[in-house]
Amino acid sequence: MNIVLFHDHELVSPIPRADRRIQHVLTVLNKKQGDTFKAGVINTSIGHAVLTNITDSEVTVTYIPDGEPVPPLPLTLLLGFPRPIQAKRIFKDCTSLGIASIILTGTELGEKSYRESTFFKENEYVENLFEGAEQAGNPCIPHVSKYWSLQKALTNEKEQFFAAQKIVLHPENQNNGSSIACTSLGKLEIDPHIPIVLAIGSERGWTEHEVSLLEEHGFKRVGLGTRILRTETACTVALAILAAKLGYL
Repeated sequence: MNIVLFHDHELVSPIPRADRRIQHVLTVLNKKQGDTFKAGVINTSIGHAVLTNITDSEVTVTYIPDGEPVPPLPLTLLLGFPRPIQAKRIFKDCTSLGIASIILTGTELGEKSYRESTFFKENEYVENLFEGAEQAGNPCIPHVSKYWSLQKALTNEKEQFFAAQKIVLHPENQNNGSSIACTSLGKLEIDPHIPIVLAIGSERGWTEHEVSLLEEHGFKRVGLGTRILRTETACTVALAILAAKLGYL
C-alpha cells in the first residue's frame, strides 16, 4: 500500500480501529498518535493525514489535501464478463495502470453465471479498485458500468465511443474459427491526442458475429501475436502497449 485512501464521507467521523487501512497504518507503518502518513481522497485529491486520536476501538484522522492527483489515462476497457477470480486481478491492474473506465458486457461465449455472481451484482470489485489505486499511489479509480449484452453496451455508450479510437482484440486463427489476418497491436498507428476504447472478449473470446458488430461501430480488429493469452494477461499487455503509444509509459 503506497497511499492510504478514503472516501470524503469517511473523514467526518472516527474510523474503526479494525479497518484494514488503519491496521496498516498502525502495524505496518508503525504510526503513533500525532504522526502523519501519505493519504488521498478517492477521485478528489492527494495529500497527507494525521492520526489525531487513537483509542482501543477507533481512530480519528485529520486529512490535509496537498493537490490534485494525476488524472486517469484516456483509456477505456470494454470487457466481456470474466471469471470473478480473474476480475479481481484485472480490476486491480487496470486501476494501477490508470485507465479511466471499465465497461463490462455479456458475450455470446461468456459464462452467464459470472455476470450473475455477487462479485459483480453487489459491486464487490470496488475493493480491488481500491487496492489498485493504493498500489499506484494515486486515488483515481476507473468508472465501472455493466451491460447484459454487447449490443446494449454499444448503444448506451455510443456517445463515449463516437470520438474515440476503437480497437477490438481478436487474433487470427484461434479456436473461434477466425481466419482473417489482422494488424498486430504493437504495430498499430495510434493518434496520441484521441482517447482509446479497447474491447477484449470473455475467456472464450468474441464470436465472429460480435466482431462484425463491433466493426460496424468503428472498431478495428487487432491481435497480440500468435499465442493465446489468459484474459488478465491480455488486458495488462494490451493496455500497457496502448498507454505507451499514448506517451504515458
